[in-house]
Amino acid sequence: MFASIVRRVRPELRRFGALSAGAWAIAVGPGLLPGQTQDVILTGRVSDAATNEALSGARVFVPGTVMSTSTRLDGSYRLRLASGTHEVRVTYIGYSVGRDTVEAEAGASVTRDFPLAREPLALQEEANAAASTR
Repeated sequence: MFASIVRRVRPELRRFGALSAGAWAIAVGPGLLPGQTQDVILTGRVSDAATNEALSGARVFVPGTVMSTSTRLDGSYRLRLASGTHEVRVTYIGYSVGRDTVEAEAGASVTRDFPLAREPLALQEEANAAASTR
């Protein structure tokens, strides 16, 4: 009885294996073909323009996309971009916004350092009044 079940199941498993391999080739295969677009790696360092001190936790991003990263403790970052031209921005509290345009060619590695200038935060005065009735 067990042998008859195995004989029936094996052809089904072969068909399933062939279908799985075909689906995988369709889903993953086009990205592996030569001539297809490849990502670009943008690396660099974000630092204080006056002291050259590393700024950890700065946000490096491409506006209007989900492409973003934060700098490490040494101020370095690594951001994966699609090939093409991108505006890259860097923000950090208490510093001016860093901007640069990056020409990214498929499969290339691009380096951009961003020295940010301090920009004092201006706080607005606000008065609050309260009244109490008993």
